[in-house]
Amino acid sequence: MACADLDWADTPNYILKGAIRMRQFKISLVTLCMLLPAMASAQVWNQLAIGSSSTIRMMDGGGGFSDRWLAGDNGLVAHSDASRTVWTLESPGTAANLMSLRRNTSSQVWVAGEGGVVRVWNGTTWLARNVPDPTQRYILYSRESGCQNALGDAGSLYQTCDFGVNWDPLISGTAASLNHGAGFITSRSWIVGDGGLILFSTDGGDTWVPQNSGTTSDLHFIIEAGSGYKVVVGKDGTILRSNDLGTTWNQVSLSTSRNLWAVDSSGQNGGWLLAVGDGGTVLKSTDTGATWCQLNPGTAANLYACDMVTNSEYIVAGDGGVCLRTTDGGGECEDPAAVFDSVPVATTISLQGPFPQPSRAVGYFSLRTTVDEQVRAEIFDLRGRKTATIFDGLVRGGAEQRLRLNSSELVSGTYFLRVQGETFEESRKVTVVR
Repeated sequence: MACADLDWADTPNYILKGAIRMRQFKISLVTLCMLLPAMASAQVWNQLAIGSSSTIRMMDGGGGFSDRWLAGDNGLVAHSDASRTVWTLESPGTAANLMSLRRNTSSQVWVAGEGGVVRVWNGTTWLARNVPDPTQRYILYSRESGCQNALGDAGSLYQTCDFGVNWDPLISGTAASLNHGAGFITSRSWIVGDGGLILFSTDGGDTWVPQNSGTTSDLHFIIEAGSGYKVVVGKDGTILRSNDLGTTWNQVSLSTSRNLWAVDSSGQNGGWLLAVGDGGTVLKSTDTGATWCQLNPGTAANLYACDMVTNSEYIVAGDGGVCLRTTDGGGECEDPAAVFDSVPVATTISLQGPFPQPSRAVGYFSLRTTVDEQVRAEIFDLRGRKTATIFDGLVRGGAEQRLRLNSSELVSGTYFLRVQGETFEESRKVTVVR
C-alpha cells in the first residue's frame, strides 16, 4: 500500500487498549513516508535504458554536442537525445563486436571492431568501409573529418582520409596490440598498446618513434587533457602523465590494481578527468590526473566506456548493457585512490577562448606559458585543411599573448584552432557565423 493510500480515519475506534500503540504505529508510518523520497533521491547513479543487454565498449559525444553515441558487442550502436536520457538503437548493418566509436561532426560517426569491420554514418545512412585486413579487430582515432587511423591487435595500422573508401597501410614497427590513439593524424599523434608501448608521430603517421613509458603494463587508452597533458590508463591500475609531448612520462601511484579501460576529460574543464575499469571502478581527478578519488556507481560490472559531460554529469557503461548516469558529481569520494606523482610536472600552458563565441568578425584567444616557448597557432576546417596561421613566434613565459582571429575571412561553419609549442599542443573549437 502506498503512503498516499493510508487513510487514518479508517482506524478502528473500538480499539481501546491498543490506542497508544496504534498512535505510535501511525507516527512511524508517517515518518517512513516522509523519509522515502529522501532515500530515493540519495541514489546518485541511475541506470539508462539503452534497449540492449550487449556489452558497451565505447561512447563518444564529439566536440560540443549535446547528444551522445555508444557502441558495443553484437553490432550495438545507440544514439541519445540532447538530454542524454532517451536512447535509440541504430542499425549499422553488422553483428560484429564493435570496439570503437568516433564522432567527427554532427553527421559523421565511425564505428569499428572485430573482423576489420568499419561503418560510417553520414547523417542518413550507414556505409560499409571495412579495413582490408579482416583478421584483426580495429580501433579508430581521429577528429579530422573524413580521416581515421585504424589500429589493429597485432601491430597492423591503416589510414584513410577519404571517408574509408581507400585505406593506406602504415608501418607501426611493432607486432604488439595497438589499443588507442590521440592527436591529429595529419600531424602530431600518439598510439598506446600492450607491453607499455607508446608511439609518437610528427609526420602524419609515416614514421613512428617509440617513447619511454617507464612501464611494461598494457596501455588501453590515451587522451589529451588540460594544460598540455597526455594521460594514459591501462592494466593493473596504471596511469601515466606527460606534458612535454611524451619525452617523459610519470606514473601515478593508485590504491587500486584493477584494470582501467577508458578515461575522459570534462567538457566543462579539461583538467577534470574520469576513468573506469573492472569491478565497477570509477575514478575522478580534478587536477589533470595528479590525484584521484574513487566513486561508487553502485555496480560491480566491468566498465569499459565513460563520458565526463561536465564537471558534475558523468556516464559510465560496460558489461551486460550497464549504463549509469549521475548529475551530481557521482557522490562522495569513497577512497583516496591516488597519491601525488613521484615526480611533479609543472603546468606549462593556459589557453582561454575564443572570445566571443561564436565569432562574427574579429575574435581572440588568450595564451600564457610558464616558460619562453616558440609557438605556432593555426586554423583548420572540418576536413583538416589549414585555412590560416594566426601566430608564429616567441611567447614569453608568464606574459599574456593574444592570438587574433579575423573570422571575416572565413565562411560560416566550424573550425579548430591548433596551438603547438615546443612542449605542448592544444586545440579549441571555433564557430563562425554571418
